[in-house]
Amino acid sequence: MIIIRPATLKDVDGIIQVCIEGNRVTYQDLLPASDMEEKIVTYYNNTRIQDEIRNLDDSWNGWIVADEDGEIIGAGAGAGGYNEEGKAEVLALYLKPTRKRNGIGTKILAEITKVHQAQGAKEQWVSFIHKNELATLFYEAQDFTFIKETTDQEGHRYAHYKRKI
Repeated sequence: MIIIRPATLKDVDGIIQVCIEGNRVTYQDLLPASDMEEKIVTYYNNTRIQDEIRNLDDSWNGWIVADEDGEIIGAGAGAGGYNEEGKAEVLALYLKPTRKRNGIGTKILAEITKVHQAQGAKEQWVSFIHKNELATLFYEAQDFTFIKETTDQEGHRYAHYKRKI
């Protein structure tokens, strides 16, 4: 049975594994390998994930995991009040590549959304590499609307979506 719940320190290795696998599969054709590996080293390491589980507040909501009989098969993170009053952001949402398209991502997003709503958010934003077709299909199916495209300092283009919650 799959349980969607807030992460604990016992989940650190599972979150890291899901995020690394998800990044490598998702971005293998969208980002240079060196950029992808730099992102993995920066964001998905033991120290950072432990800190993100321990240190929750209104601006950082922590990780939500999909736990199937003790195995982490999905993980997502959000921030409330990240942009402006009443706005929240989905910062990460990854699944084991073999578990996509089974409704697990939708359930993780629903939990992140509950936290955002409890904090008073009325809008939810998400950004991702603009050619990420699976993310585009997923978020549009969740009633997100394309707002704009931006380019970061490294020249990577991002699509920005939002929805009312």
